[in-house]
Amino acid sequence: MTSLYYRASTSLKEKLFLLLLRIVLLLQCLILILWLAKPAQAQTYVFEDDFSAGFSKWQPTRDSGQYWAIHNETLFGTINSGFTLSELVPHDDFWNPDWHNIIYELDYTALTGADKNISFHFENVANWYEIHFNSSGTEVLRLKDGTVPWKAHRPTTLQNNTPYHFKLILNEGTISFYIDSILIFEETDPTFDNNYGKIGLKATAGSVTPTQITIDNVTVSLIEETDPRLGVKRISQLDPQWSSLEYDTGTTWAPDDPSISAWGCALSSMVMILDFHGITKFPSGELITPATLNAWLLSQPDGYIGDGLLNWLAVTRLSQQINQVFETPKLEFSIIRDNLLTKATSELVEFLRPVIINIPGHFLVAEGITQVENPDFYIQDPAFSYTLLSEHEKEPLSLRTFTPSFTDLSYFLIHSPATIVPTLALQKEDEPLQLDLQTEASTLTAITTTEAGTATFSTSSSPAQTLLYLQKPDSGTYILSFSGPIGSTYSLELFLYTADGTAQIETLTGIFGPRSEQYQLTFLKAAGPQLLKQLFNSDDLSSDLSYFLENKSITSHFIWYELTRLLSLFETFPKQTQELKNHFLTLLAEHATDFESDTLTYLQAKIKLL
Repeated sequence: MTSLYYRASTSLKEKLFLLLLRIVLLLQCLILILWLAKPAQAQTYVFEDDFSAGFSKWQPTRDSGQYWAIHNETLFGTINSGFTLSELVPHDDFWNPDWHNIIYELDYTALTGADKNISFHFENVANWYEIHFNSSGTEVLRLKDGTVPWKAHRPTTLQNNTPYHFKLILNEGTISFYIDSILIFEETDPTFDNNYGKIGLKATAGSVTPTQITIDNVTVSLIEETDPRLGVKRISQLDPQWSSLEYDTGTTWAPDDPSISAWGCALSSMVMILDFHGITKFPSGELITPATLNAWLLSQPDGYIGDGLLNWLAVTRLSQQINQVFETPKLEFSIIRDNLLTKATSELVEFLRPVIINIPGHFLVAEGITQVENPDFYIQDPAFSYTLLSEHEKEPLSLRTFTPSFTDLSYFLIHSPATIVPTLALQKEDEPLQLDLQTEASTLTAITTTEAGTATFSTSSSPAQTLLYLQKPDSGTYILSFSGPIGSTYSLELFLYTADGTAQIETLTGIFGPRSEQYQLTFLKAAGPQLLKQLFNSDDLSSDLSYFLENKSITSHFIWYELTRLLSLFETFPKQTQELKNHFLTLLAEHATDFESDTLTYLQAKIKLL
């Protein structure tokens, strides 16, 4: 590029400028070269030996050490007799038994012989691991109490008179072995039982002799321990900034103590999840706390469900609104009721996302999983000082996960009192659907504070309620079908959410009879419900009459006949529908003693639907 600066005739001033430019470019190149050549930060070794000081750091395990010698600051192992094994391990003065998960490296050259070995996790001569090389490949095995419970094989072989650099990464039973920075194998020993032991240097000979090897530059460094917790900030429902505020409309269903401190576990857990994802402010800029989120939920038609149940789906809509201002994630909600350990581990370890765990009567946040034989969850509990889920001594009932997303927040949510637990079948375009429906009976137990200031569960509980979730329903026509005890009334709330989280709430009321209650719903993912109507006709009611007669809920055959005859006229005389309905009601009133009370109430309610 410097040729661009030359011309046929060049002034002295231009020549000086070009000279200075070349000097600057030369200095920049020199600085870049020096920067690229700067040494990498030195690794911290807890054990190392280049054999410049003899055998001071080593001790033999099976003999007096006669097969080992140091020449030119390099360790030599020489075996002249067949079927002989010799081994060195670090002296106790130079090895810390608390060094568990390590990176073990050395330079290794086989000069003669067929057998080549290194050892690790050495406890004693009956308990150790080794990697063994011969003409058929590479084998890693464990010796436990003199027997081999586990081994694995790879086809890699070593050549004599060729220097190699070995690197072993040993991490809680997982063995990763590299030769010259190439991964040869990674295996997990299923029999591993915290048998960490020491590293070892081996020289062996079988039927082929002699064996001679050299070893140099042995180093051991520790695998950096990472915190398995995600760093969720604890938000306490007992914080005096909001603990005394009324939770939801608690005075109507928990007048003795309607406070956030008693009932705000789900509320505080949700704030923890939002905070973890960087969602800390409302679109207005107001900070999100249990107090302000509680107030926002109360301002929404779907913020709380029934008596005190926080509606997670309303919060996903809030996350969408906040996204439009601060570009934070929208959160997609899912409820999980099976394979809890597997799915929670995936969220925490694979996706690095905290989850809300529901134990009987309480919600809390899991932020990590312990790496032990029987896994446990690290938790942030909004009420208790526990750090592990096991301290609650209660089995998890379900999980709530929140996935950062910019796509689909659509949902169906059906809510009913636990006294009426509806069964729900869905059809789309007259075809039964295999849908991933999640049903949960939910209740909360109040938290009280002891004289010592610690939290404990109260005997007071919120009313039990049933929730049924269908995530991301497709656009189309659905049939909602549910049933309950004959003669009992129902009142169910249907929350219908579009893809952007907008909600429409429908209330379904009626009385149960011998057949399932059915509603037809036409739903568009982008626009919400387009049609919702109850499916019931005169033929259905006629069939119900026959059922009641057969089961002696109607004791008069005459009145059954008269009512059935009336129903047969509905299709023939559609313009007289109201007159026929009035006549039907009159017959019911005049012959009330011929009906069981529940049957009479049912028929009076259903004729009005025609």
